[in-house]
Amino acid sequence: MVEPGLDFLTIYDGVGTGGPVLATLNGTSVPPQVVATSGAVTLVFTSDNSAVYAGFSLEWETEVPLPDEPQLTIDPTPTCGSFLLQVNFDYALIS
Repeated sequence: MVEPGLDFLTIYDGVGTGGPVLATLNGTSVPPQVVATSGAVTLVFTSDNSAVYAGFSLEWETEVPLPDEPQLTIDPTPTCGSFLLQVNFDYALIS
């Protein structure tokens, strides 16, 4: 429970308070889903200290995109009787 009109939870998209405000919440109702697109969020709880309640609860969920498939090449194409095989493995974590 956040004291209505006196205590606030502000959610920013990104590290620190310089990013866009995603939501400013107060009261006892459950807010709608908040989605951050930067990969990080900052929570700032502001209280007037006039009443003491349990605070707030938060459920957090994250989605991580699947990485690109690795690219495997053999260069040059080995010939019969070769003792050397060069394998080039290129893997990008994030596109």
